[in-house]
Order: sequence, then C-alpha cells, then structure tokens
Amino acid sequence: VRASTLHSAVFQAMRPASEGSESALTDQELELRIRDIVGRDVDEALAGVDVGQRQKTRALLFLYVRKTLDLFLCSSKTEEAGLDPARASINTFFPATLFHASVTRLPHGLDRDLARKGWYVKLAKRVWGRMVAGDFFTFDSVVKQAQLAGAALPGTPTCVLVDESQDLTECQVSLLYTQALARGGRPGADLYLFMDAAQTIYGFRGARAENVLRLGGVPCAYEPEFVRAARVPDVIDRSLTVSWRFGPAIAAAANVALLSKALSPQTTEAKNPWIPYLITGGAGVPGQVVSASLVAARAWQRPAVRQVTLIARANATLLEPALVALYGTPPGEEPPRIVLLGDGPGAGKKLWRRIIAEVDKFVAVRSGEATHLQLEPWMGEAAEAERRNEPPRALEWQDVVDDVHSRELSNYKPLVTLVERFGDELKRMLDRFQRDVVGSSVRAQDAHLILTSAHQAKGLEWDHVEVCPDFEPLCRWRVEGAPRAKGDLD
Repeated sequence: VRASTLHSAVFQAMRPASEGSESALTDQELELRIRDIVGRDVDEALAGVDVGQRQKTRALLFLYVRKTLDLFLCSSKTEEAGLDPARASINTFFPATLFHASVTRLPHGLDRDLARKGWYVKLAKRVWGRMVAGDFFTFDSVVKQAQLAGAALPGTPTCVLVDESQDLTECQVSLLYTQALARGGRPGADLYLFMDAAQTIYGFRGARAENVLRLGGVPCAYEPEFVRAARVPDVIDRSLTVSWRFGPAIAAAANVALLSKALSPQTTEAKNPWIPYLITGGAGVPGQVVSASLVAARAWQRPAVRQVTLIARANATLLEPALVALYGTPPGEEPPRIVLLGDGPGAGKKLWRRIIAEVDKFVAVRSGEATHLQLEPWMGEAAEAERRNEPPRALEWQDVVDDVHSRELSNYKPLVTLVERFGDELKRMLDRFQRDVVGSSVRAQDAHLILTSAHQAKGLEWDHVEVCPDFEPLCRWRVEGAPRAKGDLD
C-alpha cells in the first residue's frame, strides 16, 4: 500500500529523483516569474493609462494573467484548446472579461478589447511554455503535464483510492480516469472516489464535485472531452448517509443546510450539480440546537457546559468573538481560558502570530502610521515599481479596502472587518490576546473556549459548539404560495 497526496504521487512519476519537491515555486514566486515574463507586454498595455492609476491596474492585470493560466492548469483541455486565443471567451478568467467590459472600473486609456482579443490567453500561454521548457514548475503544472501525457501513477497500481474527491480539479479527475484504462496489456486500475458533494470548498482553484459526478452520469452543463469519450462501463454509486457521531437533533440541523442546498439555484438551476441527500443521526446521545450565542452568554460558566468550541470558516473570523469574550469579562469574574486548536506551520500558535502581525500592519495603514503594506499582494506590486525605478504606491485605508475586494484577496476580508469594527482600540486588544491566549500553555481539556477553523475541526467531536456567521447564509428560499410560519429561517 502506497499512501500519499495526489500531488506527491504525480511528482514522483514526472520529476527526476534528484529534483526535490521544494523546487516547486510558491504562489509568490510564481507571481514574480509572471511579472518577469510578461511585464513588458503589461507596460505596453498601460502606456495610455494615467500614471496615478498604473501601479494598481498593473497588479490587477498580472492577477488576471495568473488566473487565466490557473484556468488552463485545472482543466482537462489540451494546450491547443485551452490556450487558444481564438477561444478567448471561454479560456480567459471571467472577471478579467467583466473588468474590460465595465464602464466605471476600466481606467481611461486601457484597451477595452484586450480580453476579447485573447491577450490574457496569449500571455498565459507564454508562461506555460516556460514551464514546459523546464525553466520552473509548480505542483499544478506538473499535474497538468502528467494529465496531458496520460502518465501512470508510480508503481502502476491495480487499485486507486482517493479520499475528499469533491476537492479534485477537472485535470486531476482526468488524470485519475486514465489510471482506469488498460495499458501495455495490463488491465486498468479499480478506482474508488470517496466524496461529499456538499462539502466542496475549493471552487476558487477549479475543484468542483461535478468533476467526479460526470463520471457517474450526472447531467452537467459542461462535459469535457475525456468524459464524452469515456469507456467506464461499471460506474457504481453508493451512499453513506448514517452518521454515528451524533443523534437525530444534530442530524436535523444538518439536514436544514442540505435541504437548503437541494432547493437552492445551485441545484435547481444545475450550476453545481450534485445528488441531494439527507442524513440520519445514528448515535444514541442527546443533542440540541439553539440560536442563541453560547460565547455571548459566557456559557462555559455553567456547570453543565464548562467548555465551548467556536468554529469559523476562516481563522481570522474567530478573533472578533474571542476579543469580545476577553474584554467583555465583568469585574470580579475570571477571564475565559482560551485555546487555539491545531499545530504546525499552517495552524495553531504560529498561524495566529502571523494573523496578528498582519492585523497590526492593517492598523498602521488605517491610522496613517504607514503607507505601504509588507504583505504578499502589495509586496509584488512594490517590487515591480522598484524594477521600473518608480516610487511605490502610497496606500490609504480605502485603497486597502478596495484592493481586498477588487483583487479577490478573500483571506484579508475578515481582517478588514476587524479593523473597521474596533478601530484604534484594536492594537491594545491584540496585545492582550497575544499575551493571554497565544502565549499561554493552557491544555484543551482545561479551556473554557476552543477556537478552530472548520478545516482543523474535521473529524473531531465536542459537546458544545457554536458556528460563526462567516459561512453562507441558509434558507434564502421559501416554498412558493406557502404561508410564512413563525420560526421560519431567513
């Protein structure tokens, strides 16, 4: 049995043993390479744009080139089809097309027809050409090369089992499908794909449940070539819908979300096809769902509760209720003992120190103490200005807010919200959080409040859990003609 991530398995099959995976470019390194390769083309496109708007627009154009490249890397298309400028309408990152069609956002002097002419596709193709030539690579580019070559996974396995398959891109599914095809006189591998279509969260990088569902014959608006030519006669679908982790009450709450999805445009308009289902709680334990905030009620003080776990989509979202819990402690009452769940470079205290440092930088810009941000999205822009012997763009707070939204910097949205809510007090509050929470050695079993992201919480269980409101709102539908009942969810 060989266990690895798909990226790791493909890396072993496609790269020389002497070339370690650490040679793969990070996102920031790739962005710098893209700037080097297509920088002159971007400068020419911006020649007629007002100098005051060039730096911000330049960063946006580089982003659209990168996203157009990503669109190809996560697809199952051949180079001829996926990087064909004549098919710019489907091969260009769609927000780039909207940007050039906008009357209000497009700077004066920038060609309105750039996207339509296939300009972004041409530049993405040039970057891809350098990847193919071996100048540099990313994990996604190696997977794409393996998919185009129809490469076999290491060891030519007879059985391939893939967990969390809802997070596979179309490119990855195409590569896995080729493992099921006979080759060299040997039968293809048996392919087992485990997934929950309702848990797809990586759509921003091309991962969609429909990439797998197509293989099972689920109707989809778009069907790639490898599916149309598929020769998979024995696709068998099995459902696992009984959970032994909780009882009927928690299952009923989960079914609200599942039913909402089933009756939402995601399903009824087949934008994100899936096979709707409901779950059954098989555990013989009591459970209750309430709408009141356990954290706001300081429920850990009750002997029957003692501990509350707070779960959010993004770690930064957890900061706001945690700060309120610390600062909202009445006189004479013990502040809550708080624990940060997780370990390693991407979680736990290391992650929180990084988040706090990022918030400090945002606060400095808002207060006027700084006019530049030493964070990845803005550092690349500053490096480009330095290369052109231009002064970096001086940032005001509204510039940062606009950048976060226009450049889809979703990781920073909770931080912007935090800064705007607490304002000048935030710095002092974070100092206390750093001292009393990040710097503490409280064990999870002794904590009043556990902070965790949904990713870190996967597979774990607690008695009292509160879910933060940074997930998609539920039940924005109502059965047509039905009277509105007391207690309907909005």
